[in-house]
Amino acid sequence: MSTVPIYRFTPYAFYAWEAEQPEKHMLFHGEAFAMAGASFNHARIVKNLLLTLTHRLGSGDCEAVANDVMVHAPAGLDTYPDVLVICGPPEYADQKKRVVTNPRVIIEVLSPSTEFFDRGQKYQEYKSIPSFVEYLLVSQERPWIEQFSRQSDNTWNERVVEGIDAEVTCAALGCQLPLAEIFARVEFPPIEDVINRLRLFNAKPPRDD
Repeated sequence: MSTVPIYRFTPYAFYAWEAEQPEKHMLFHGEAFAMAGASFNHARIVKNLLLTLTHRLGSGDCEAVANDVMVHAPAGLDTYPDVLVICGPPEYADQKKRVVTNPRVIIEVLSPSTEFFDRGQKYQEYKSIPSFVEYLLVSQERPWIEQFSRQSDNTWNERVVEGIDAEVTCAALGCQLPLAEIFARVEFPPIEDVINRLRLFNAKPPRDD
């Protein structure tokens, strides 16, 4: 996601404008932002997620889609999740049926440039979707998935699933997702590279005294 807004829009004006653009954009509280491209590892994980979900969901009433379907969150966000699952007929925010309003599960694959937003404000925006009950954040750096599940009292539980032999139990869909399938053929960076990036991220500027 770019940090520089392009234009200000109402949602319906944005939908019409976005349909004509060669690149994807996100609408966040009235401001449109260009969405950055993804790494090959990111694309691999999204493909694996889609294949795994499609296999597990079978011919039931839930369907997984990736990348090209926009989701509307009433709190003020219109964006393209990496993967989403809709159960039952899709419901739309626009007449051209490009923007859905009823995802049950949303999955984002974390990238250094978007991780802070995916964990924070985007998650809060997604919570305003009434049908949304499960959020998965998937690492690119190790076999690790963070799972957030909505409870009956509208609170959210968090669980971390890690290790290539582990499985995510997705109660919202009634299935289990093996990490071995989600991370198939993914090339994890050396741990030294991850540590160095964390050091850079956490480095404090020198004091001027």
